[in-house]
Parts: sequence; structure tokens; C-alpha cells
Amino acid sequence: MTGMVSLVAAMDASGDPHTGNHKFLGIVIGTQDKINSIIRNMGHNRFHMSTIRNKEIRQDILFRISFDGNESAAFCIRIDKNNTVSKLIQQVRTRNRPWLKRRIHATFNRSTMHYVRQEIEGFLIKRNHSIQDVVFECDDDCMGIIKDSGLRYAAAGYAHDLADAVAWANNRNMEPKGVSSADHASAIREMSYRKL
Repeated sequence: MTGMVSLVAAMDASGDPHTGNHKFLGIVIGTQDKINSIIRNMGHNRFHMSTIRNKEIRQDILFRISFDGNESAAFCIRIDKNNTVSKLIQQVRTRNRPWLKRRIHATFNRSTMHYVRQEIEGFLIKRNHSIQDVVFECDDDCMGIIKDSGLRYAAAGYAHDLADAVAWANNRNMEPKGVSSADHASAIREMSYRKL
């Protein structure tokens, strides 16, 4: 990787991490310099959208976030984790087999990462990187997706703050500039079922 610009990525889910009600997954990827530049342009340091109560501040944050598709990119995919995992548990009949529930979650996580890869692949190819080169910033609600896919992860930082904003905004139809959205919920469910 000598001479290559290092990339940072992050993912965050919108919804309640305690119930698993994750409808959308926000993904941000870019050069460290560009991610830092977006944060500086916002005039904020660390933030988490769900903790900001002032509507004007939230709107200002979203207005100042912009992804250019060249040095930074953002994606938001519908995953409907809670519905999908519940249906899979019903279909596979996990009663008295608690290990199977863990397998269902791991299968869902790997299927989700398949579609994350699909979304970010063009960005990686343009910069001559593979997904194994990337370290994903994440918190507990997305850690399983990264771990079950055998990828590298780090504690939440600036890129994760942006992924949080992308997921939060998408859930409210308020996407920042340059965010690409896709609904992969049905495809993730079908792939997960096939793999079980």
C-alpha cells in the first residue's frame, strides 16, 4: 500500500440498538483529509444526531455535510434488521436451539456486508483499494456486521459521526448532499435465508 492514500470508513444504523430495530444503515468512506475537512466545514467537533434537540442545529449540520463522490462518498441502505431477523427466526424454528439465533444474526450481518461492499466497490476501485484495506469506525450497533465479515474496525471517530448523521437523516427523508440511497432489505432477507 506504499504511496496509496489511506481511507477511513464508518457505518452506523438508525433506530434503537437495544431492540435491534435498525431500518437504515449509513455508510461513509473517504480519505482522512476529506473527512476532517467536512467536519471542519460543519464547525462542530464530535456529535451524535439523536442527542441534538435543537431542530435548527440539526438542520444546519445536515446542510453543511456534503460528499463529493471523489474523495468522499456516503450511502444509506435500507436493511430492516428487526423484521428480517424475526422472520428468519420464525422460518428456521429456533426453539430449544439458542445457537441458531446467533447463526441467524451472523448470517444477516454477512448478507448486509455483501450489499455494503456492492455500494462502496466503485469508490474502492477508483482508489485502487480493496475492502480489506479499510478500517471501519463503528459502535456496538454495527460491530457484528464488521466482525462477522472478518473486516477491520476501530472506535467511533469523525467518520462515524458522519455515518450517524447519514443514517439519522435518511430515516427522516433529510439526506445530506451526495448521499446515495438503496433499498436492499428484501435482498438481504432472501440471501440470509438461502445461506442458513
